[in-house]
Amino acid sequence: MQDTITSGKRIQTVQNRFKNKGLIVGFAAIWLLAMIIIGSTAPLIAPHDHLKINLLARLLPPAWMEGGNTSYFLGTDEMGRDNLSRLYYSIRMSLLVAILGTLICAIIGSLIGFCAAHFRGIVDEIVMMLVDFQASLPYMILALAVIAFVTAGALDLLFDAG
Repeated sequence: MQDTITSGKRIQTVQNRFKNKGLIVGFAAIWLLAMIIIGSTAPLIAPHDHLKINLLARLLPPAWMEGGNTSYFLGTDEMGRDNLSRLYYSIRMSLLVAILGTLICAIIGSLIGFCAAHFRGIVDEIVMMLVDFQASLPYMILALAVIAFVTAGALDLLFDAG
């Protein structure tokens, strides 16, 4: 009975923490700041070269598992590359893609918006029709359609080359 009351209080505490929007925003900001710091300092803090192949150290488990090595804290992949170093560099690449994608979309969206506002009339109607169309599509269905279209086109190019 005591365990049920204690677990109920724990659940209530967790639910109360998620109701505090400031706390969630603060955690998100700290997480984003940590990712930016890790991504920007990846060459300095990575313990090994993320591209160096070491076949003698391939498929090492993480340091806390049996057979693990502290010099390869997260273990190695099938080519013997350090997983921790690769993780640091992948954060760097993910941040670069996110920032560039956001900037490119903001520039293109602003230019289209300026054109719609400047020319008005039919241009504004067409732009707003396209915006409404895009907003009405579920993102997952659109993503699957794009993947199916691109993949089918790529396969046609591969198999029709002969």
